[in-house]
Amino acid sequence: KRKNNNFVKYSGISAIISDNLSGIYEYKGFLNDEIITLSYDQKVRKLVYKFQKKDIKNCNQKLKIEVTDAKGNKNISEYLFFK
Repeated sequence: KRKNNNFVKYSGISAIISDNLSGIYEYKGFLNDEIITLSYDQKVRKLVYKFQKKDIKNCNQKLKIEVTDAKGNKNISEYLFFK
């Protein structure tokens, strides 16, 4: 887990994902345990989420990203931030 990042002035968040062997099969994003729609730019291997008005709560929030490769291996990353 990564914590205590202040995202008040940012309009979105991004993460680089990759799999050198079997390739990315699926990815899921969750903001405060609610599923969110992430866009994926395959050329630069970047997931992007643009914050919505409903996301701006001026409090600590949790982003969770789950990435699964074509062999079924799953990686889960969690980020705590203020927005």
